Amino acid sequence: MIVRSERAVSTEEFGPIVSVEWLTAHLDDPDLVVVDVRWSLDAGPKRADFERGHIASAVFADLDVDLSSPASTDAGRHPLPAAASFADAMGRLGISDTTKVVAYDDAGGLVASRLWWMLDALGRPAAVLDGGFPAWDGPTADGPASPAPAVFSPVEWPADCIITKQALAESLDGALTILDARAPDRFAKGSAVDPRPGHVPGARNAPAGANVADGRFRSEAELAEHYGALGADGDNVVVYCGSGVTACADLLARRMAGLPDARLYVGSWSQWGADETLPAETTPPTPHSRAIYARVMEHIVPESQRPLFDAWHFAPAVVHDGIAFLSGVTGMGPDGRCAADAEEQFTQLFESITLVLSEARLTWSDVIEMTSWHTDMTELSIFQQVRDRYVVEPWPAWTAVGTTGLALPDARAEVRIVARRP
Repeated sequence: MIVRSERAVSTEEFGPIVSVEWLTAHLDDPDLVVVDVRWSLDAGPKRADFERGHIASAVFADLDVDLSSPASTDAGRHPLPAAASFADAMGRLGISDTTKVVAYDDAGGLVASRLWWMLDALGRPAAVLDGGFPAWDGPTADGPASPAPAVFSPVEWPADCIITKQALAESLDGALTILDARAPDRFAKGSAVDPRPGHVPGARNAPAGANVADGRFRSEAELAEHYGALGADGDNVVVYCGSGVTACADLLARRMAGLPDARLYVGSWSQWGADETLPAETTPPTPHSRAIYARVMEHIVPESQRPLFDAWHFAPAVVHDGIAFLSGVTGMGPDGRCAADAEEQFTQLFESITLVLSEARLTWSDVIEMTSWHTDMTELSIFQQVRDRYVVEPWPAWTAVGTTGLALPDARAEVRIVARRP
C-alpha cells in the first residue's frame, strides 16, 4: 500500500551533512547505510569506479536507474521514479524506513544531494558526506556490494516539495523566486546537453557549485549570505537545474543556512527547454539588483547616510587584476542624471566580486574588515591571490558624480571578471 509522506518523522538532528570524522566513528552502526552516488554528465553512473574502490560497507545507487524514472522529452532527463519503484530500489540497497543514509559522490555533494533530497522529502533520515570520496581517509573496499534486502515502504512524493511544469508556467508573474542551479554559461547560453539555450524567464542564476569551496560545503553563515545576496532567502522559492539533480545541492545548502525549504522543479531545463511553447530568456546571469543594493547599503553605507542614497544606485568602479574597487558614489553621470543601466552594471560588478569572495571562502561580512574609507571612494581590496584565476573583458567608460556633487576623475570600470581561468 502506498501511503502519504509523514514529513514530521524525527531525524534526531541527523544531517543534512556529516563530516568524515562523524562517518568514521559511526561506520559500523547497524542502522546506517552508506550510499555511493558517483555520477557525471559525461560518464553517467560510475559503477566501475565504485568497484575499483569505495568506502567500506557502501552500496552503489545508479542515479539513472535507482533515483530516476526513464528519461523522456516530456518528463526530462531525470524524472522522479514512481513511489513503488523507489521503494524497491531502496530495499535492494538495504535501506529500511528507519535506516540512516549517508550519501557521497566525488563532485562536492552536487550529485549525492539528489538522494538526500529524495529521502528527506519522504521524512527519512539522510545526510551527505561533506567532501565526499576524495576527502575520505577511512577504510575502503573494492568489488561489487551485496547488501541484505530491507523493507522500504512506498510513499508518494509530497506535493509541497515539488512544482510541476504547468504550475511554474502559470507563476511567471514574479510571485515566485526562481533559481537556476546550472553554471553561468549554461544559464545564459545552454550547452550540448540542453534542448535549447536559455533559462526560465525571471530566473536568477544560483550555480550549485557556488555552495562549495575546495570540495566541501561552505559554512552556514556563508550560505545564508550567498542566498541573501541573490534575494532568495525568503519563502516561495523554486529551484531547478538541467535535469533536477544538482538543484538539490541548492536545496541542501538552503537547509544548512537555516532558510525556508524551497521546491524542486524536477523536470528542470531538460523538460522546460524541450517544450517550444514555453518562453525562454538568454540574458547573462545577474543577481537580484534590489536585494544586492540593500545588502551593499547595509555593509558599506553608514546608517545615518542611507536616506541620502535611497533613490540612487552605486556606480560600478574598477575591477582590475583581481582587485575590486567599489565606488561609494551615486549612479549619476556628469549631466546629473541617473544612468539607465547603472543598476544593471552594478549587479554585474557585484556578481564578479561575489565570485572572487567565493573563491577565497569569504563573504561580504568579511570584506568589511578590509574596508578603507576615503573622501570619495570606498575601496574593497579583494584578494590578490586569485588575480590570475579569471578572464576579464573591458567595461564601458564611466564617469560618476560623488555625493558632494564633485566630479570624480573619470572613474572607469576598466575590466570585469567574466570567467575562471582553466
